[in-house]
Amino acid sequence: MRIMDRCFSAAALFVMSCVQAFAGGDADPAFGTGGITIVDFTPITGAPGNVTNASTSVDAQGRTWGAVAVVGTSGNGIGLTRLTRNGQLDTSFGSGGRVFIPAHFGTVASLVGIRTGLGLAFVAWTEDGIAIGSAWQACLLTESGGFDPGFFGGGCSTAVQPVTAVARDVQISPFNGNLWMVGSMPTPGSGFPEPVIAEFDLNATVVRTASFETPGVFLDPMAGAVDANGTFYFTGAYTGADYNTNVALDFVRDDGGVLTLWPRGAIPFDVDAYGLNLSSKADIGRCIVAPADGSILIGASVQSGYDGIYWASARLIDSLLGPTLDPAYGTSGRTARMIATPGWGAAADERAIHGCFQSHDGELNMVGTYQFTDIYSQQNNQSVATYRLFANGSPDYYFGGQFSAPGVFHSEAYDGAAFDYLRAAAEPQPRSDSGTSISPVPHTGLMIIGGVSRRTDGTAISDLAVMRLFTDTIFFSGFE
Repeated sequence: MRIMDRCFSAAALFVMSCVQAFAGGDADPAFGTGGITIVDFTPITGAPGNVTNASTSVDAQGRTWGAVAVVGTSGNGIGLTRLTRNGQLDTSFGSGGRVFIPAHFGTVASLVGIRTGLGLAFVAWTEDGIAIGSAWQACLLTESGGFDPGFFGGGCSTAVQPVTAVARDVQISPFNGNLWMVGSMPTPGSGFPEPVIAEFDLNATVVRTASFETPGVFLDPMAGAVDANGTFYFTGAYTGADYNTNVALDFVRDDGGVLTLWPRGAIPFDVDAYGLNLSSKADIGRCIVAPADGSILIGASVQSGYDGIYWASARLIDSLLGPTLDPAYGTSGRTARMIATPGWGAAADERAIHGCFQSHDGELNMVGTYQFTDIYSQQNNQSVATYRLFANGSPDYYFGGQFSAPGVFHSEAYDGAAFDYLRAAAEPQPRSDSGTSISPVPHTGLMIIGGVSRRTDGTAISDLAVMRLFTDTIFFSGFE
């Protein structure tokens, strides 16, 4: 952690004044232990188990809600937790701050996400193994961690989808509080992926579902966002007839109870970065934000053909023809920057962006995991990467940086990027299936990072790890 202490003597007052500064990208020492909280679900699962697919969300009170898929002696299911503002287990939630939701017999539960907003808290997951299809589950949580019986008459609702349908994201609509889930399934016949949507209508207590065939195109949604008008946008992989993969932007509207797809096509990221011509291929986009100003922000990890890690973004604005790239953002509406130096390790497959949000100051904050080969041990290593961009698309050079990134033991970060492990010690690394998530802490310059970290005993057992970071340099002053 970078802590800068500057003290000076005020002779007339015979006191010493000290100013302590925490830079953007530093862990907040007021949260948990050294900025990190580890949640072990053993007390409610009966034994240590495999924890995957972490998701976190921060409510208006500053409390962190967390969810994971977990397996223990009680079977597989969903583990929930809630932390207080200072990162301690909230004992008013569930049993000592934890809840276990077992999957139905013969099924496997896969977490989609936990979301808070409008004074509501939802958790969504899927259960596969049911003969009739894939059950997309959505539940409204109470303050104590139970299910709200007023939600669809029992606290939970199910959107039954074809057995091949995979859910990838869940979002709360700021327009009416409805819950949206998005995923994909193979198109019958061609096998091309096509979007699958479910909308849980809170007012009518009905579920609307739809799948949209896109002939000749692979369209594989990975993340969604709902704007102030209730329009659901999603991004993912768009592969056309030329087999080049770009980032998709499409949206779905609820037209009088009918879900309608309004396709907008692909966003290529064939832009220059540091003098390098990037490939037009892009990894699946996992980041989309629909701000109140009507714009759309998208993040993606792009392939450079080099060992370095490049994260890209685009900003779109509304026009008569629909969303178009904003020429005032980056280069013609797009940016692509190296966030990790190749010389500090060869990049491996795991380099995708797993989540993002826009700060009140207009900055885009992205999180993912960075897997690389340690140049000293020649072993695979992994850390969490956080990247922050100014509103114009340039890296926030006050955040992280190559000489001051916290937790960097084997890699070097460029401006705007910070690396850390999800435990206080250098080992173990986050799991590659950590499902790392990022959330703003309302009305503060803080963010929450959630993921899954292996234990220090070297086993495959893992826990939920939650870290709170500063987004900007924060100064504290006092007298002693």
